[in-house]
Amino acid sequence: MTDTAARRDAETAFRAALAAVAPGPLVARFLHRLDPPLDRSRLRVAALGKAAPDMLRGAIEALGTDLEGVLVTPRRTNDLPDHALAHLRGGHPIPDRGSVAAGSAVAALAETCARGGDTLLLLLSGGTSALVTHPVAGISLAEIQTTTELLLRAGAPIEDLNAVRSSLDQLKGGGLAHRAAPAPVLTLALSDVLGDRLDLIGSGPTAPPHATAAARIRALRRTDVWTQLPPAVRSRLDRTLAGDPHHNLPRPGVENHVLGNLDQALDAVELACRQAGYECLRRPSPVVGEARERGRDLALEALRHQPAVAPDRPLALIAGGETTVTVHGQGRGGRNQELALAAALVLDGKDGITLASLATDGVDGPTDAAGAIVDGRTLPRIRTVGLDPQRALAENDCHPLLDAVGELVRTGPTGTNVGDLQLALVRASPGPRSP
Repeated sequence: MTDTAARRDAETAFRAALAAVAPGPLVARFLHRLDPPLDRSRLRVAALGKAAPDMLRGAIEALGTDLEGVLVTPRRTNDLPDHALAHLRGGHPIPDRGSVAAGSAVAALAETCARGGDTLLLLLSGGTSALVTHPVAGISLAEIQTTTELLLRAGAPIEDLNAVRSSLDQLKGGGLAHRAAPAPVLTLALSDVLGDRLDLIGSGPTAPPHATAAARIRALRRTDVWTQLPPAVRSRLDRTLAGDPHHNLPRPGVENHVLGNLDQALDAVELACRQAGYECLRRPSPVVGEARERGRDLALEALRHQPAVAPDRPLALIAGGETTVTVHGQGRGGRNQELALAAALVLDGKDGITLASLATDGVDGPTDAAGAIVDGRTLPRIRTVGLDPQRALAENDCHPLLDAVGELVRTGPTGTNVGDLQLALVRASPGPRSP
């Protein structure tokens, strides 16, 4: 395994980040301070996404247990509030029949609010785009599944993916807010997207699409992916570009608030590292783009800083964002594992640098790991057990290698979701090795 002390410091910083963006306290604090308070007799709740259970716990703490509404979570979510709402499970990252059932339930809840004038409290977090699906007329679930898979395999950024999703779904791109009109809508969001853009968090059920959404679709038309999309999807996107959106204007009576985000998590990482005796250097720009390229970049950056690190004052390089993976193989892994293995290739045989890449939701791709922590000893151990790291990267199969040498971090679903964290802990160069 990696250097024990550095790995412990990285895991401590990760736990501090998770505590800083724990959804329950954030929601409870906001609702307790709301003036005037919500009228609980005229209130319905939709808690959606990876952080939905803990966000709902915060609402229950502030408002009481007599809440009505819908809770939608990923399938492997088992830690539910004692006083759960009607609970549905959807597919992620590819929507499934459960996602469509959830979409119907959420649409019906909004319509109930519209008829009765009840306030709709939306507790929104990452994953909602896939978990809650309500296709527009003429678009099938199978076509949305195919479209989503094509875009994910191509490494499409979230802006592209959600621009397409909003055009194919009745609840996205502000559609849920319009479904509830004229009832008041209060959205409390935990942001898993850079810049906290409300149109991208869960594909913006209560926020209209950003002005760049059409440009994203136009750019998609110039790629090879466009020709692979189902004909009905291409037709629908063309209609969107021609000015036929189904819900693209903001409406009065809607409030959107972002309660937690990646910056808060990074602040907590920095504080934990300083308390552990590290100098801290925070990357000013987010970590985006191809995961393996960013892994190499971060490892090289750590190596560049190492000669200037004092023996009694190690350095913590802190970063965060959301990378993408262009899928070429059939292996198992996630963007954080791919980033970490690419970094390990750069750090091969070198001392004093430990690099972590971890998903705050505890789930990196379709695996049971949050990510991995690697150092200069990772690659030699992988080779010792007869595995090939270059081949693993080529086949998007990082999980078995990192698992075999104990570098994976397994937390289980954390109950929160604000993106990914990268942390390079750099100690003074030990100098030439003894023969």
